Amino acid sequence: MKISISIVAIIVLIGCFQNENDNPNSQLIGEWNWIQSTGGFAGTTETPESTGNEISIVFTDSIFKRFVNGILDTEENYTIELGESIRNSEETELIIYEYRIKQSFENIDDTLMLYDECIDGYTSKYMKE
Repeated sequence: MKISISIVAIIVLIGCFQNENDNPNSQLIGEWNWIQSTGGFAGTTETPESTGNEISIVFTDSIFKRFVNGILDTEENYTIELGESIRNSEETELIIYEYRIKQSFENIDDTLMLYDECIDGYTSKYMKE
């Protein structure tokens, strides 16, 4: 009986610990290097090789920074909010930037996919540094 109570207590504690650390921003935090962007009206694909630009982005808990060829291009606040995605009409986590269009995102095995939430928007792929 004591073992059963102990097991239940451990499961409850683990569940509480996971909920406290379930910060949606944690999926974004870090430095990311641009691999490619596809989309737009013409359905183009752009890469560092095709544009001549090395782009990196940095997410902290609340600040987004974008560097082009090592020079700071953009710095603004952002939040993560639940909203309907244009990609699948389902409620999803959206990055709400201070000055830019909102984006939905996926983080899979150190690959960050950013999806512009607009018609003819771009999908951009980044790798974690």
